[in-house]
Amino acid sequence: MLRIFASRPPLIAIALLSLCLPPAVGLAQGRSQATRSASALSSAISHDSEALLSQTSPSPGSEDAGEEDAGERASTGQIAIAASPTMTVVSRTLEQQLEASADSDIQVQSVDASAALELMDSGQVDFAAISRPLTDAERAQGWQEETLTREKIAVVIGADNPFQGELTFDQFVDIFRGDLANWSAVGGPDVPIRFLDRPADSDSRVSLSQYEIFKTAPFETGDNTTVLSADDTAELATQLEADGIGYAIASQVLNQSDLRVVPMDGVLPDSDLYPYSQPRNLVYKGTLSPAAQAFLEFALSESGQQTIAQAKSIESAEVAIAEIPRGKVVVSPDGERLVSANADGTLQFWDAE
Repeated sequence: MLRIFASRPPLIAIALLSLCLPPAVGLAQGRSQATRSASALSSAISHDSEALLSQTSPSPGSEDAGEEDAGERASTGQIAIAASPTMTVVSRTLEQQLEASADSDIQVQSVDASAALELMDSGQVDFAAISRPLTDAERAQGWQEETLTREKIAVVIGADNPFQGELTFDQFVDIFRGDLANWSAVGGPDVPIRFLDRPADSDSRVSLSQYEIFKTAPFETGDNTTVLSADDTAELATQLEADGIGYAIASQVLNQSDLRVVPMDGVLPDSDLYPYSQPRNLVYKGTLSPAAQAFLEFALSESGQQTIAQAKSIESAEVAIAEIPRGKVVVSPDGERLVSANADGTLQFWDAE
């Protein structure tokens, strides 16, 4: 069976009914759970609205306008989500799974994390989907967070990089700040290190900044830094080459043939001892509408977690095809399917069904 997922630009829009539960999951059991979870959502949502996929960044309006939007959504059963780049695929995958199982009207908008939180705070959306913890000041505003899953943050280099060793946590901090700027200082060749950083509002970057090891000095990079144009691991993969180093959500870069995850003090991101991580959160304020509450419960359920696992596979596949020619077929990072990219950016998956 051919499954097609539309990729950038914009980030990703998953074809309705294209999603399936991971092969290791019992499908009969999973579908039963999805139906039960979706039935709660269906009972809270009206049947007269056509599902919408919005992929533009709206301008936050007034608080009064947000309250009006919230009231209208509550009366019609609509759900609105503003998702940061690292949560867009997850949000849209959950959306499509529910729209395939229930009469639902879920709108997902892809914006940066700051805009997502502002839209949530003003009442224009029910949830801000972001991949970082809230600060104490944000929680003091009455914002609440529910963690859907937690991800390790991997330090990654290109497969052509001659460096074969590991780094200490202090060495990575020094590389981040530009204090350690040559691969020879960590046992590699005498080649300058090119550090690839993410934009200032990147969820992963903000998550790193909250670790104590980064708080001993200003959270700033050195002169050897190139900042990516977007919070996008696929872009990172294309720019690493033989001298670069960067960081990414681990599930997006593990088992990638063109990338190599660097051990940190002898441990990899799949170890419980690995320290760097970030949550994938749904943030909201006040009392949720029945439809939004049902959506949250689905996302936290076993069936919802299976859907999120599927989203991670899609994210990983986007990174895998970042550097391959359009039309070439490769094995997906999970080793279970084939994936290729068309000229229009569409990802195509084939499996044994």
